[in-house]
This record gives sequence, structure tokens and C-alpha cells, in this order.
Amino acid sequence: MSTATIAITGANGFVGSALCQLLYSRNIDYRALLRSGSESQIKNSAHVDYNSCDSIKSALSGCNTLIHLIAKTHSAETPETLADYRKINVELSRKIALACREAEIKRVVFLSSIKVNGEETKKEPFDHNSGPAPTTAYGISKHEAEIVWQETCGNHGIELVIIRPPLIFAAHAKGNIANLRKAIEHYLPLPLNSIDNKRSIIDLHELCELIYTCSHISDAVGQTVLASTDCLSTPDLIRKIERNIEHKALLFPFPISLLKALAKITGKQELLGKLCNDLAIDDSQTKQIIGSQGKAHQ
Repeated sequence: MSTATIAITGANGFVGSALCQLLYSRNIDYRALLRSGSESQIKNSAHVDYNSCDSIKSALSGCNTLIHLIAKTHSAETPETLADYRKINVELSRKIALACREAEIKRVVFLSSIKVNGEETKKEPFDHNSGPAPTTAYGISKHEAEIVWQETCGNHGIELVIIRPPLIFAAHAKGNIANLRKAIEHYLPLPLNSIDNKRSIIDLHELCELIYTCSHISDAVGQTVLASTDCLSTPDLIRKIERNIEHKALLFPFPISLLKALAKITGKQELLGKLCNDLAIDDSQTKQIIGSQGKAHQ
């Protein structure tokens, strides 16, 4: 597949802005799609009205590849949460997928999530043979979005690559990393040093490299790609954050059984699960699929 203009949805988001910086630094042709009315300093940007199929098609005109990054991510779970996730993660994907067909897009790279496989691993890490088993509204909506892209791309001869990243690490990341960073910055005590778990992460710059690689190498087509930079315990993750922000964490040991009891009393079992449970990835097949071709194109 020859190099051609890459369209990027969600270009001013956490991953999108970093990806655009990478492509710009390498003089790679891309078009950063921004919602109508949004302001951004991102180079090579174009506005699009996602409520208009014609506007989406026009924004994609002349592009051969779409990298779809728009997603609803962090939200408290309520009875209405799944419907809210579906509006962005599923229905907007469906609308953009149909526009890809009309605009004659040749390849789509869809950024999904390891949460499609589940919220935790038990004895073995998730790998390419692990089937979908989402349990949260976010994971369910991402799985449904994968199906939308698979069906549309499959029916219209569009090449598709799905990437399921774990926790994406950067000093300015949102979600759990942001919560831990704020706790460190405000000198809050963190009774988490007794946790001995394994959670895969991927550094933001490595994810951007992976996305770009999947946008043009042939061996990525039709693959669901799992990847990670490292597998850390929660205490190790906290130490990684403190090194990045150059701020010492007040990390100390505390019995896990008492942490679980406190979490039950305060209704924070889900949060503690993210801090205590394993969520590990075996990405050896990814390295085999894209390793040699990826290096050749860098």
C-alpha cells in the first residue's frame, strides 16, 4: 500500500494530538479532522460536522487511510452509561464507516481497547487467541464498534486493522493515571505498596508508532493487534509517574484485606479492582506480525 494522505478523527485528543505531532515531525501527509467550531493549534487540520454524512465524506475526500480515534472513555457507570457510550463509540463509528465507503477509503485503523477482552486476567495474559468478554459499558461499546467496522469494511473491500491497547501512559494522561498524579502532587498518602499485581501499559509515543505502522504495512491487514510497553505492578506504576513528574509519592504498605474492606464500605470496589487486579497482555504475536515491516518503514 503506497503512502497517501491519512485522515485522523479525534486529532485534538490525547492520542490524536501526539500522533499528529509524530506525523508532522516526519513530513508524513495527514489531515487532522476536528469537530466544527473547535479550536486547535494542530497542523494540517480541517473541520468536520459529524452530524452530516456529506461533511464527513468531504473531510475524507482525497485520503486513502483513516485512523479513527474518537471515543467516549472515562465515565461513571450508571444505568444510562451504555447508551451514552454507544452514541459516540458505536453510532458515530457506523456513520463514519459508511462515509469511508463513499469516500473510497482503502484502509481503516481503529483504536479499540483491551477492555474488549475483559477487565482483568487470571492465570494467563490476554493474547491474540483471547476472545471478547467485555463486562463494562465502555468495553461493550468498543466491542460493538469493532463489529461495525468489521462488517462495513468486510462488505466493501476496505482493509481494517484493530488495535486494542492497554492503559496508555503519559505524564499528562487522564483517568487513573491523572488521579494518581494528583494524589502524588498533593502529598496524599497512598497505602498501595503491598499490591503485587501485573498490569500492562503502553507508552503514548510507542502507541503512536504502532498506529502509524499499522496504517501502511501489509501484514497488519485483518489483524486485531495487542501491544504493550511494559507490565507493571501498581506500586511500580506510581514510581513511574513520580519519575515523570519529579515529585515523590507518599507510598507505603497496607494490608490488602483491609483495603478491600474499606473499598466495600465506601463503594470503591471497582476502583480498587483497577489498582489490585491483573490485566496483562502477551503481545508476542504482534511483534511477529509487524516487527520486520514496521522497522523497514520507520
